[in-house]
Amino acid sequence: MVIFDIFDESLAQKVKPLFSKEVCFFMFQPRIISFFNQAGGVGKSTYTMNLGYHLTLQGCRVLLIDADPQASLTDFMGLDRWNLQASIYDAFDKIAFENTNFSSQNIPIVPTEFFNLDILPSCLHFANADLVLLEKKLEDDENDEESNFWKFTLQKMISFIIDQYDYIMIDCSPSLTLTNFTALVASTHVVIPVETQYKAYNNLGLVLEDINKVRKTKLNRNLKIAGILPTKYHKAHNVDRKVLEAIQDQFPHNIVLTPIPYATIIAESTQQNLPLHKYAPNHNIVKIFQEITEQIKHNSNSVS
Repeated sequence: MVIFDIFDESLAQKVKPLFSKEVCFFMFQPRIISFFNQAGGVGKSTYTMNLGYHLTLQGCRVLLIDADPQASLTDFMGLDRWNLQASIYDAFDKIAFENTNFSSQNIPIVPTEFFNLDILPSCLHFANADLVLLEKKLEDDENDEESNFWKFTLQKMISFIIDQYDYIMIDCSPSLTLTNFTALVASTHVVIPVETQYKAYNNLGLVLEDINKVRKTKLNRNLKIAGILPTKYHKAHNVDRKVLEAIQDQFPHNIVLTPIPYATIIAESTQQNLPLHKYAPNHNIVKIFQEITEQIKHNSNSVS
């Protein structure tokens, strides 16, 4: 039963190509997964950190990219956003205007204390990245050049280091900025964290439309959704149950990931700069993170 019918039939047809229904496995290629939602406070940074860590437990090499000027992911990983020698902003600025001289040495990747887990940190200056991209676009327009280069900025950056990782996970900012657009262009897949509340659910259609816009530009026609992740779920609350049911009714069953319950211990672990698995290894949510990791791996390793 569809409880909140916000998706008309035309939209359902538009977003249908975003989901893989028939699965076949092939030689593994690095996966670039953006955690994207226009809304803030849904847990993008927290789940990027935890799911990235769980991938390393399975032997995967993982890079976390903090593409949010709020730099929450950077903070969660124990880095001081105010005292970074360099950040993603420095790499963004350089590749936009000095592409021919750019190399992997210009990407300030920081190894974390966790095996096989690195981070490309962010800082408040990354809020200016949209201005950098806009300036590059205007420069290309003035020179009558193909003005698509700015859209591939993050993709170009990742191309210098992609062979070093199995998964690259991008923590996007809570809006559709130009930098988020470049993240979607660079990604193979998207995970959409969505709080099990009316407002968050009603916003889901807009999120899907934004993802579909990237596909329609032909800049990334193969972009797929690896999962819709219900978060902060209160099983005892009627609203949460109805919203979860509505999400499960609207989307393929394999795309709706296991809901993450609301639990203060998740916030406590990030305050200690630790994935929950390290902070409270016996907590029941650790098993949920393990299950979600398997679901994302399965969905991102499939093709239609």
